[in-house]
Amino acid sequence: MLNSTGTSPKDLEIRWAARIGGAFAPVLVGIQPTLPLTRCIACILRHSWQCKGFHGLCKGLHRAIDSVFSAHCALCRDEAKREETEPDSPLAERQVQQQKLATIEDVAAIAGVSIATVSRAVNEPGKVADETRRRVNEAIARTGYTTNAMARSLRMRRSKMILILAPDVGDPNFSNILVGLETEASKRGYGVLIGNTQNDPTREADYLRFISSNQADGLILLTGHLPFGLSLDDPASRPPAMVAVNEPVPGDKVPFVGVDNFEGARIAAEHLISQGHRRIAFIGHSTSKMVNGLREGGYRKALSNFGIEIDPMLILDGDGTTESGRQAAEHMFVRDVLPTAFLCVNDATALGVIIALNARGYDLPRAFSIMGFDDISFASFVTPALTTMKQPRSKIGETAMHLLLAVVEGRQVEQRKVLLRSELILRNSVARLGSK
Repeated sequence: MLNSTGTSPKDLEIRWAARIGGAFAPVLVGIQPTLPLTRCIACILRHSWQCKGFHGLCKGLHRAIDSVFSAHCALCRDEAKREETEPDSPLAERQVQQQKLATIEDVAAIAGVSIATVSRAVNEPGKVADETRRRVNEAIARTGYTTNAMARSLRMRRSKMILILAPDVGDPNFSNILVGLETEASKRGYGVLIGNTQNDPTREADYLRFISSNQADGLILLTGHLPFGLSLDDPASRPPAMVAVNEPVPGDKVPFVGVDNFEGARIAAEHLISQGHRRIAFIGHSTSKMVNGLREGGYRKALSNFGIEIDPMLILDGDGTTESGRQAAEHMFVRDVLPTAFLCVNDATALGVIIALNARGYDLPRAFSIMGFDDISFASFVTPALTTMKQPRSKIGETAMHLLLAVVEGRQVEQRKVLLRSELILRNSVARLGSK
């Protein structure tokens, strides 16, 4: 802040101090030689100006006095040195901080590895053995060693962040996948940004700005399609790394991690067949969702393997929601074409079927058997408890992130398509045909 003369208060303090020091100068010059054994007048005056609020005035006076006398007595030089190392002095504080700052050499010595290994463990943890990385991390925690993450990111042109796009983060099928993704990213020193797209092209385009502005190093897709505005044929618009999870992107150009949907549905259908069912409905036909198509393919394969003719009237559309399952079951009764068992594209669809059949008063599973897919959280709590195919969702997330970071960090990728096995979970919604 400036006063009416355009001078700041601090400058005024220094000017007044200079005037005071100048006024004392002739006296000081004459008196100083008479006090060689105690301390010089300059230093007596210098140390007598102790103030509580006018620090600028005090400092200014000290500078003015020091400018008059080119040397101090030995006692005052010792005093000055002591002052510089006082605990509350700024200089001493900086010196203590510098002494406390750990170096990469300290970390290497404690961890028992080379400096290069410490650097690699910090910058490229994926290239360091787990045990070595653990020792380095423990040494870092013990010493308090910190690295300049921003400078490292700029140098390597990496943000150490991964963008995850999901159509609905509230979908119970995604929760454990997201946990697996985040867990693996954290192990490798990365953070995650989760974009809830709600299948809105505008929201997808907005989230892609994290890629174009280099705020994210790679992209995880849980949407089953490329985001709006992203082209596989235009290198300028494609992120440096991308992996599809749970549902593949059409075209096989994007690496994929998920379950073998075809094989899982085949196992599910064959379980129903093993219980004596021959009229098995499939609910979840879709021309737009690749997962639905793969699971329908497994259903068809199982029936074909056992010589069972496929009845088109028993294959109904479904978008994977509970309501679509309920409507499909009701539609069966309207058409008067009833199966003995339902194979549903997922657990949410199976829940809709159970709701419809319970509302009609049927005794399940004696009247109808129902089979799901995914084994989401509520599958064991419905009545009857749902027999289903379990996806290893956490493992899917971890594997997908591992694959993505391999591409981000320039490591060799042997598999671009990873299919994990699903597991048959037997509960109470499937019964042998004709059982009482």
